[in-house]
Amino acid sequence: MAADPTSSDLKTATTPPITTATVIVAAAFVLSITLADVGATKFVEVFGVVTPAGSMLFAVIFVFRDLIHKTAGARTAKTVIRWAVVLNLLAGLYLYLMTLLPAPDFRPSTEFDFLFAFAPGIVLGSVTAAYASQMVNTWAYQRFWERDWPQWSRTITSNLISLPVDAFLFTAVAFVIVPPLTGADPINVGEAFARVASGQTVFKVLVMLACTPLVYLIPTNLAARDNR
Repeated sequence: MAADPTSSDLKTATTPPITTATVIVAAAFVLSITLADVGATKFVEVFGVVTPAGSMLFAVIFVFRDLIHKTAGARTAKTVIRWAVVLNLLAGLYLYLMTLLPAPDFRPSTEFDFLFAFAPGIVLGSVTAAYASQMVNTWAYQRFWERDWPQWSRTITSNLISLPVDAFLFTAVAFVIVPPLTGADPINVGEAFARVASGQTVFKVLVMLACTPLVYLIPTNLAARDNR
């Protein structure tokens, strides 16, 4: 008589294999968050909309998350999100520590030190916003998938729910809360939320809508839906 399957057996049976495509997208997800953190130190103004330059990549990150989810499931997506947070905290700590080291007279590092003095705020804001918004995105995407929503609608709707969470948390932590704690100047609270957070949301939504067709580059793995 065959033995009853254990919980470990059931978990293995319901966990889809990790494909090369999933690994590549996961690496792109982590790299994009790191690059977006660096880009967030520069503000840009496009047609009156003020946003950190990293906003374009932050929007693409949501599409990468959807690709991980549709090929490997919610459990794997959450694991990638958690590791991305850890790795970006380490990257931010490294950059900040570099600003504390003395530079030689023939090669001063004033610009570098000024730029990456913002690193703790940028990284803490990024990982706080990314973790919260990506978990919201994962929850929403999974619910819509279980209700058999089409790919495009679950991607767009879950991202529209989570993008404002990302923008407002990032702005609050990175530019209002943390800078005074590290000796940098904070942004005026009213301006931060009226222009920066709202500008980020608008910009990210536009980029996300433009990038939504990318989710069709990789076929959906139906087995991944059960990997919650």
